[in-house]
Amino acid sequence: MISLTCALRATNNFSRIFTNSIRPGGVIQCQPAAGLKNLEEKVGLPPKPKKPLTPFFRYIKQVRPTILAENPHFKATDVIKTISKQWETVDPALKLKFQEEYQREKTIYVETRAKYDSQITDEQRYEMKQLKDESNIAKERRMTKKRIAQLERPKKPASAFLLFVSKERQETPQGPNQTYRQWHATITQKWAKLSDSEKEPFLQMFRDKLVKYKEDIAVWEEKMVSLGNMDVVRPEILVDPPTPRSKSRK
Repeated sequence: MISLTCALRATNNFSRIFTNSIRPGGVIQCQPAAGLKNLEEKVGLPPKPKKPLTPFFRYIKQVRPTILAENPHFKATDVIKTISKQWETVDPALKLKFQEEYQREKTIYVETRAKYDSQITDEQRYEMKQLKDESNIAKERRMTKKRIAQLERPKKPASAFLLFVSKERQETPQGPNQTYRQWHATITQKWAKLSDSEKEPFLQMFRDKLVKYKEDIAVWEEKMVSLGNMDVVRPEILVDPPTPRSKSRK
């Protein structure tokens, strides 16, 4: 039987990424959300054949409307948990019916998929692999960025120019008939016309913040290393770790 974890993951993924419809016969037809393209579309291929629904998901299709009607405030996880419990005691004859439908459509799917795959060129396969690798790398970067934020990594200080922009935003805010781009262009020109002495306060503020940031990031990275979070610190820290600070004596 399909695990509850897999069922929940599949349901959550469908809800987040796809607008789903189920065609007669139980074959799931996934329509990518607006603006999203799958790998096949990106390389100019037609949509690949869709896998048939497993017996458990056929059962979901059958009972989900009733459960939602009876429990309109149920979340997706509540629906799946309820259906999973019901599935354990479903009439064996109904399970057998779903299994036979699945096996029949699976045979058709395997044949159709084999024909589809045979028409893909080596160049298209290579391009799809490259796109998939790039997507995985981008996903890992997003996950790392999110994890770093959760670990409260000190933020780099704003540049002297951005400090100036922040000051101008308070003193000369964007006008009612002025777009942000227009306002920003005006501030950029104003910054360019400042003399070195006029820019110096912002430059000094940035230097002071940078010193504080370097101190904070060193402490944070030392803490991350001690906790075993090696993946969120700079590589040079692992090669040449900072010298532990001695405790001050009272």
